Amino acid sequence: MNSYYCAVPKRSASKRVGHEGAFAFARVTGLMTRSKQDIRERVWHELESGRVGRFPGTRGRIPNFVGAERAADRLSELDVWKRA
Repeated sequence: MNSYYCAVPKRSASKRVGHEGAFAFARVTGLMTRSKQDIRERVWHELESGRVGRFPGTRGRIPNFVGAERAADRLSELDVWKRA
């Protein structure tokens, strides 16, 4: 079973999810029923609330955050990423 850390921190700590990955996280948090912009706003808010945003900030862009390098490394290990 592969697992990885979501980019969305929960109370300034990464939430660990299992084989269903981001879709499981989206179902649990209700993000599947939201628009793309609503999801962006939620992610930006969570990063800011968790104080994990880094320069140049999180809002209005692909955010830079504490742990971004590790998240990218973990993402590159996923089969779905390798097939893309």
